[in-house]
Amino acid sequence: MKKENNIRAFLQRHKNSVLIQLVIIHIVGVVGLNLPATAPVFSQLSVFNLLLSAIIVALFHHLASRYALLFCVAVFLTGFLAEAIGVHTGYLFGDYYYTQRLGWKVIEVPLIIGVNWIVLTYCTGLVVNRIRLRNEVLKVITGASMMVLLDVLLEFFAVKHQLWVWLGQDYPGWDNFIGWFVVSLITHSFYRLWMSKSQNSMAIPYLLILFVFLLTDFLW
Repeated sequence: MKKENNIRAFLQRHKNSVLIQLVIIHIVGVVGLNLPATAPVFSQLSVFNLLLSAIIVALFHHLASRYALLFCVAVFLTGFLAEAIGVHTGYLFGDYYYTQRLGWKVIEVPLIIGVNWIVLTYCTGLVVNRIRLRNEVLKVITGASMMVLLDVLLEFFAVKHQLWVWLGQDYPGWDNFIGWFVVSLITHSFYRLWMSKSQNSMAIPYLLILFVFLLTDFLW
């Protein structure tokens, strides 16, 4: 416990430095992705950016819940299996497939996608905590709605940089966003059940950085 507190104190002391580095990484990323000379290389690095961001957010998590591991496993499996159903059947999200740019795949779905579901659910769940809604169902719906809003920008980013490809269309239809909302209702139910008292000083700043990053890429 003492060692854990020391690590937490160390991270908190260097929070601003870590935050600045996150900002720099995303600035470099959005520039590199949009310059023709560097775009092919930076698009391959997207998976490492997602993984690094996930690790940083995880390091700032305060262990307020003993169910944190259960939450991560449940959300990972829910998101991953939903994506697998989508890729192989066209249900839930529409007809699409993942390219090789997001790293290792199992049953045609990159493993990092499951991690992304964890991070986005966790970060948006913390935002919902700040809103201080009283009704638990409304909290789940609000969190899921935030996930859909993020996905609007995420889809533009992914299509632009060929992380995944939609068959017969340049951008997904309403079925994708409805599917995202339904799956997000499930993942945010897990958050409310097991992680509602979480504290993390890095999660919301990271979510803001991600939003600005995606918006900047969209407007470039």
